[in-house]
Amino acid sequence: PVVGDLNPPGSKSLSQRWLMLAALAEGESVISNALRSDDVEALVRGLQVLGADIRWREDGALVVRGVAGRFPGSGALDAGEGGTPARFMMAAACMATGTSSLDGSPRLRARPMRDGVQLLAGLGAHVTRAGEGELTLWITPSDAVRRGGCVSIERPASSQFLSALALVAPWMQSGLRIEVRGGLPSDSYVELTVQC
Repeated sequence: PVVGDLNPPGSKSLSQRWLMLAALAEGESVISNALRSDDVEALVRGLQVLGADIRWREDGALVVRGVAGRFPGSGALDAGEGGTPARFMMAAACMATGTSSLDGSPRLRARPMRDGVQLLAGLGAHVTRAGEGELTLWITPSDAVRRGGCVSIERPASSQFLSALALVAPWMQSGLRIEVRGGLPSDSYVELTVQC
């Protein structure tokens, strides 16, 4: 038999979802056992650019002072290698006060972002590409996005786009309805987001 204590690392998926929710919430939140990974760090830096006050505690917890639904800042967002932070930051930038740019590594620039652009544009955001690739994007928030509404999409390339919108939906005045036609990839991750 093996006897001892085991402290497994936190979940990257949960850490990023809770971080988004805490950054948009009112007041201070503490995320215990958050996973300190490249993706989580990229999302932390991006949400700090947008105006959330986030710091790591010595015990590995993230302390987040939220913005009550509207990020006061804007600027250059760098998702590094991470598809999840890139897609989450797309949605977060739509809840900000000014235009932000979103970029990442050369590898990330080849990953699909058009479904996210389509969904955000359907809600009234102004999202433009700087060149021929998927990134860099320029994202300008609008009152229409903060109002919410209904958008539809044909089988998105990633469930992360749906999770990103679901995470900002609680701060949309009229809520959000997303219609997905043709099936949903990785629907367990969308369910995880809803549970968060």
